[in-house]
Amino acid sequence: DQFVDSAPYTPVPLKQQKRAMKFLAENYFASDAFTREIELAMYLQPQRRGYGFFSNTEDPKLHRAILSIQMNPINHLLHPQTLSRLTDSKLYGNEYSVTDLFDDLTVAIFQEEIFQNTNTQRQNLQTEVINRYIEIAKNTDGTYSSIDQSAATRSLKQVETWYSFYFGKNVETKSHRQRIILQCRSLWK
Repeated sequence: DQFVDSAPYTPVPLKQQKRAMKFLAENYFASDAFTREIELAMYLQPQRRGYGFFSNTEDPKLHRAILSIQMNPINHLLHPQTLSRLTDSKLYGNEYSVTDLFDDLTVAIFQEEIFQNTNTQRQNLQTEVINRYIEIAKNTDGTYSSIDQSAATRSLKQVETWYSFYFGKNVETKSHRQRIILQCRSLWK
């Protein structure tokens, strides 16, 4: 009993892990996550001296910057070592599983606007996440475990089901969702 209180490996409580995922969902992945930053975009011009741009353009690359910011936590969360740690730590008390992680990410990134149009920032994010899920699900070199692959496959099927139900109203959203559905189905070919 004395060793239980001083265990060197103690999993983060489920409530705290869920709170962290909620923070990411609201501040990184939500459709309005970067609204203020986008409003400031017209003021992001670098100091102008009339030279020094050569083959580059002066305009801010907002979509690229937002996607980079959004992918940082995803790259960490979906890293094989992180997923392995989640699975291994279940043996000593962790209540948050790989499937829970994929479910929370999938809901945060895809579910918000099922019956609405998807803005272009979210389209980029959703495409990158689907590509990552497919990479994990199709992995054959042992980088990802069968547990990781199952969770990724389950999430792909969930997104395919949601997006098959409603394509959206504007042409951009329809095109995006059709692409996502085709990407998800590519796993089963």
